[in-house]
Amino acid sequence: MLEDVLYGRLVDGLPIEKLSEEPAPSPWTVRRWIHKFGAILENSKQSVEIFLIRNIPDYHPATVSMSSHPFKTLLEKASHLEANQSHLSFFSPLSYIFYVNAM
Repeated sequence: MLEDVLYGRLVDGLPIEKLSEEPAPSPWTVRRWIHKFGAILENSKQSVEIFLIRNIPDYHPATVSMSSHPFKTLLEKASHLEANQSHLSFFSPLSYIFYVNAM
């Protein structure tokens, strides 16, 4: 749900009121998520890129399609982590971004 809310706001530009419709969380929760996790994701771009270059042998930054939106690009990069980390199994690409950020 968190990933859907962030994607809806950061990529699709949906209003918070639309994202907080039932059965989603309240508008206050959606605002808190966007504020908190939006900043974390913005600061994660470089650490995800460095982690991919160092740990995924077949990752080449030039071959990753660049989206017009940084959050979409970050999720695309996280999918490389998901595909190449057989010893890790997280819930979503967003989880892999948080994992790399925590390292």
